[in-house]
Amino acid sequence: MRYEELGVKFLDTAPMYGHGADGRSESVCGQALRGRRDRWIVSSKFGRSLALEDDDEANIVGDYSSQKAIASIETSLRRLQTD
Repeated sequence: MRYEELGVKFLDTAPMYGHGADGRSESVCGQALRGRRDRWIVSSKFGRSLALEDDDEANIVGDYSSQKAIASIETSLRRLQTD
C-alpha cells in the first residue's frame, strides 16, 4: 500500500463511513490490511447509527450503553478482520 510506503501507520474508520451505516469502510479496511495488520494502528467508533423513520428519512441516533459498545466492537473487529 502506498500509504505504508510513505510511513502512514494509523487508520481511522467507523461503521457509518462509506455507504450509510453498513460498515463498508471497516470491511474494505480489513481487506486492505490483510497480511499487514500488525504494522498498523486501527481506530473505529461506536454509538452513532442511522434509524429510518416512517417517512424513510434517516436520523442519526446515539446509543452509548455498555451493551451497544460491546456489540459494536465485536462487529467492527469482525469487519476489520482483526482481534
